Order: sequence, then C-alpha cells, then structure tokens
Amino acid sequence: MDIGSKDSKKSCIRSHATPRSVIKSLMDIHNHEYLRNIFRVLLSFHIIVLFFTREGNQIETSEFWQGVLIWCYKIWPFPTTHISTGTQIDLVRVATKIIEITVILFYTFDVLPKIFVWKKPVWWKFLNALLITSIVIMIPMSIVGFQNLGMPYSQIKLKVMSLCLSLLLFIEIVTGRDASDLPEESTLTELEKVRRNPNGYRDNYYTWEEIIEHDRRSDCWVVIHGKVYELTDFVPRHPGGEIIYDGAGGDCTPMWESYHPLKLAKSRPPEKYCIGYVRDYNDFYSWDGEFYDTLKERVEAAIPHKLRRYDPRMYIKTACVLVLWVLGAYYYFAYNTYMSAIVFGLISGQIGVNIMHDGNHMAYSNIKWFNTISGASLELLGTSCVIYKRSHDFGHHGCVNHLELDRAFDTTFPLLRFHKGLPRLSYHKWQWIYGPIVYSFVNFGDMFGQYDEISWLSNYPVRRGFISIKALTSRTCVAIAWIFLYFLLPVYIHGYTHMYSVWLLFMMVFGHSYIWFFAVNHWTTEAGMTDFMNISQTNWGILQVENSCNFGTGLWYWCILSGGLNFQIEHHLFPGYIHTRLPEIQHIVKDTCKEFGLKYTHFPDFWTAIKSNIQLLYDLGQEEPEEEHLKKE
Repeated sequence: MDIGSKDSKKSCIRSHATPRSVIKSLMDIHNHEYLRNIFRVLLSFHIIVLFFTREGNQIETSEFWQGVLIWCYKIWPFPTTHISTGTQIDLVRVATKIIEITVILFYTFDVLPKIFVWKKPVWWKFLNALLITSIVIMIPMSIVGFQNLGMPYSQIKLKVMSLCLSLLLFIEIVTGRDASDLPEESTLTELEKVRRNPNGYRDNYYTWEEIIEHDRRSDCWVVIHGKVYELTDFVPRHPGGEIIYDGAGGDCTPMWESYHPLKLAKSRPPEKYCIGYVRDYNDFYSWDGEFYDTLKERVEAAIPHKLRRYDPRMYIKTACVLVLWVLGAYYYFAYNTYMSAIVFGLISGQIGVNIMHDGNHMAYSNIKWFNTISGASLELLGTSCVIYKRSHDFGHHGCVNHLELDRAFDTTFPLLRFHKGLPRLSYHKWQWIYGPIVYSFVNFGDMFGQYDEISWLSNYPVRRGFISIKALTSRTCVAIAWIFLYFLLPVYIHGYTHMYSVWLLFMMVFGHSYIWFFAVNHWTTEAGMTDFMNISQTNWGILQVENSCNFGTGLWYWCILSGGLNFQIEHHLFPGYIHTRLPEIQHIVKDTCKEFGLKYTHFPDFWTAIKSNIQLLYDLGQEEPEEEHLKKE
C-alpha cells in the first residue's frame, strides 16, 4: 500500500508537471535565436520587396500548377487576390502573397503564445486577442478594398506593406516581454531559501557568471562590498526610485557609497536582503580611507539631507530653458536658416546639461517622478535615457577615467586616443587638429551608437546587462520620431538641398554645445588616468578628485551654461546633489583636499581648460619614448 501510494503520488506529480513542461518547452522554442532570426529574415524580405513595384514579370505555368493555385484559393480562409491570369503567374503578386501569408503567420505564432502563456491580466489578453484578430482580417481585406478603388497594384502593395510593418512595430511595443510575464514557478527564490536556512546566507557563494543572470525587474540582484543582495521586492519601495535596476546584476558599491548619507552607507544594506557573497570578490577601489568619510560628514552638516535634491531656482531655470527651446524649435522649423540651426543647437544642448543630467542622476528633485520626467527630456534630443543612465551613472561615475571600465574610452577609440594604455595609431599624431571636428559629430554617436551600448551596458565590472524589449523598441521609436521631426519634416517643408546643410550645421552645433563640458572635465593634461596596472586599491573618493577637473567656478555664468558641470569634482563626489547646490560645497571640498594633500585641479576659465584638452590630444598622439627606443633597435 505504501509503495502504491508513493507511485500514485509520483504519477500525480508527473501529470501535474506535464502541462508546465510543455508550456516551458513551447516558450523555449518561441524564444530560440534561430526562430528569431527567421523572423528577422522575413522582415528583411518584406522591406526589400517594397523596392520592387513594377508589374509585368509573368511566367507561363502548366495545368498542374494552375490546379495547385485553385486549390490554395479554396482552402485559404481570407479574402485574397488572384496571382495568375490564365496560364500566366505574376511574380510580383506571388511575392506579395508570400508576404501576406508570412505576416499573418508571424503575428499568429509570435503574439498569440504571448496572450495564452504569459502571466498577464485577463483584460490585457482580451485586448491583444482582439487586436490580433483585427490585424489578421485587416491585411487581406485592405488588399481587396484598395483594388475596389481602382488603385494600381504597385500602390496597393506599398499600402499593405506599410500597414503590416506599422502594425508589427505597434504589436512589439504593446506586447514587449520581460521575465515577469512568464508563468510563476513553484520553486523558492534565493532569498526565501536563505530565510529558511538556519545558517542564513553565510555558506552561499556566487560567481559573477551566476550574478549577472539576475539583472532585471523581476529578478534583481546587486553586489555591495562583496555581498550579494536580492532586491526584487524592495526596489518599488526604494526612496531613490528605480535607479537600482540600472545596476542590476553588477557591483553597485560606488553607487551605494556616493548616493547615501554617511551613516546609512556605513551601516550597509539590511541583512534581510543578503543572500550570500561573491566568490573571489576583488574590489578595485578602497573604501577604508578617512578622506571621503570626512568630506561626506562635513558636506552633510552644511547641506541638510532634504535640500540636497531641492532648490526652487532649478524649477525657474528649467522653465526658462524649456521656453527657449520651444522658441528655438519654432525658429528652426519655420525659418530654417543657418542662424536658426545655430540657435536651436545651442539651446538643445542646454536641455541636456541643465535638465536631463540631474534627472538621470535622480538629483533633480525629492519627488521621484520629477526625476523621471526630467531625465526623459533626453528623448527630446533623440537619445534614450534608459541606456544613458546605465552607461553614464554606472559605466562612467563608478569608475571615472579607468581604462578598462570607463565607457568613455570605448566611445572615442580608435578615432581619438585619450589614455596611454590604448594603442597609438599612425593618424593619432594629427588628433589634436581633427579632434574638434570629431566632437562636431558626437551627437550622431549618441543617437545611433547607443545600440552598441546595449551589448555593453552597466553591470560593472562584468559589463553585461539586461534591457527589455520595451526599452529597445522605445529607443528605436524615439530615433525614428526624432529623424522625422528634425529632418524629414523640414525637408518636406523647405526642400532637401537647402535643409540638409542646415540640419548638418544644427547637429554640429548641438554636439559642440555639450561635448566640450565633458571633455575638459576629464580629458586634460591635469586629470589623472587609471588602469588595472596602477589601481592598487586606491581610495574611490580620492580617484574622483584626481581624475576630474573644475573650470570657471568663480564665474557665475558658467554654472548656468554648463549645468554645474564646471564643478565636476564636487559632482563626482556627490552625484546625488542637485547641481545648483554644488557651488555651496566647493569650499568644503577644496579645503578638505588641501588638508589631505590631494591635488585639486581648477582651471580659471573655460578657454584654459579647452587648451589643456587639445594639449592632451597632442601629447597622446606623439610617439612615446619607448616607441622611439624600439624603432632604433
């Protein structure tokens, strides 16, 4: 009896698990890279066919193929068009028919499983089922409808293909999937296992390969001082917002130390979220020195916690910048002169440095959604705030001027060489001349180069992170909308010949309006550079001081025009402070650096800082002594 009962229990378990395993297998197939590549090939085919609009490519067919076509007409459940006339088949119509069928199959196979398998509300599933049904019917009906209007067949095809591709993009936006949409597993999370374990997390060790797999909203792990924390349920309650997601699956120690008050930072995150340790953890930086702790204590005494992200002057400044941007946009679109391109380019840069930058550092306001909106202003400039936060907040601030970790070096090399650790190419000897020209096109890189950053992302120090389909689709839609509004629409209004040169001037001025502020902050002869060979557990706070530069802090207008980036040392030490507060803490930072014997680099004005940047380009472009020695040998 006991054996029988055990067997019956096992059979019940197997029968209960079978549907789940089948669903999981279907989802594995659905997400398989080969299948996704087939969809990409089909999409490419759809787009290529758009260029072939000529009719008349007909071939003779036998009675057998005529019978096959008649049979297909009978079994195809939707209204369709004839692709043959007598014994002749029109090849263009055959291609169009293939597209019609594959688009319908794509929607049916790609989207319907999402409706029936994903963990979504009933109303969501019903809405998408209704949407897919209407699409499946709409495509062939559109063909028939256009034909009834007497429209030429080539135009019918273009209309239908445009409709299909537009609906495809819309569907991907609406049904973007992440891990939270999958049916729930019955297994315990790591945090639940730790809480049920009498020894807690003390026996748990994870490799980086394991940690980086938990890098999304539904499964968020972070590393702080060598400990692994599972924060999936905590992030929605995080006072600082969702910035934690940008470092999920990576080392967030610099963010923890620089964004939190000294007392909280020293107490470490709550133990109830800890699930173990990083195996063979190696922190590149030291957090044991007195400099950064002393500095934080003094700054926090001078600026109350509630004021670090609050300043009424910021709202006034934002309103002024936005009004100027609207006026500049009107000037650019309505008149489209070279002067309008210059004015609009300069004002667009002000949105980036004065509004977007603080918002994406969660420093614009104490109200979380204010930070989200101000950070999203980057979308007005054609760039994604999601990817920017990951590459800038984590990929730059966490490891400033660190060759192997700072994202800035990847985005400039091989065009420009900013670090001795990078190989020197023959043309680099001229980079001090062509460098400013490269700066002119930085906005092109920010707009379209972000697709490269998706594969790099923020999971410092591993550099592999998750980005949802929604975020990627959103980034693509923003780029398309930006090109349409800033380029194609003015071309339609003012003509291509004139508009292209105006638009190019706008892009160049726009690039210069912000790149110089970043260039003179870290890429100068006075700024320090770091790599794995000389890091040797240097204090993180000291590196922020030595690898950054200030300029024109005694000239009030530079703080307005640069969005506080002229106080770069203070900003890197306290990235969570609104930039209008940075002048108030400069004397504290400067005096503390002097007390600890640290080099505090400050250029008297912007032009001196630019000269230092050009000098660095010149120095790093010339042959170094060891290169000359090797040539002589």
